[in-house]
Amino acid sequence: MFFGQYEHTIDEKGRLTIPARFRDELEEGTYITLGFDDNLMCMSQHNFNILSHNLRTNNIIDTSTRDLRHLIYSFGVLVESDKAGRILIPQNLRDMVNLDTNVVITGAGDYFEIWSSSQWRNKSDEMREPALRNKKFEYLNLTFEES
Repeated sequence: MFFGQYEHTIDEKGRLTIPARFRDELEEGTYITLGFDDNLMCMSQHNFNILSHNLRTNNIIDTSTRDLRHLIYSFGVLVESDKAGRILIPQNLRDMVNLDTNVVITGAGDYFEIWSSSQWRNKSDEMREPALRNKKFEYLNLTFEES
């Protein structure tokens, strides 16, 4: 699983070093696609295959299903790590979410995200606001009992 926050930089060629503790899960490559919050989502081949299977079980007549497929597949790319643990983030994806030199890599459990530092700062500030956080998550079942 992917946990934590890591500040990194993207070099002039568009390469980003993946945190060392994430690399074992990414030996077969990293799928990168546009995220839901003005960020990029990155996942292992295994998790991408599960997500892809779940997408394919939805009815393509449904417009939301088609839109989600467009989001995941049309912006998605499989990248390999180099010997230094770096991946090359395509320019079009960097442009879409305003990634420049300074980025934050955040764990999200089954995947991780890449944020511009300023976007992450805004999102992080929002999540640290207790009243907003409580309202946003009140509908979730956050007990420790198994379903």
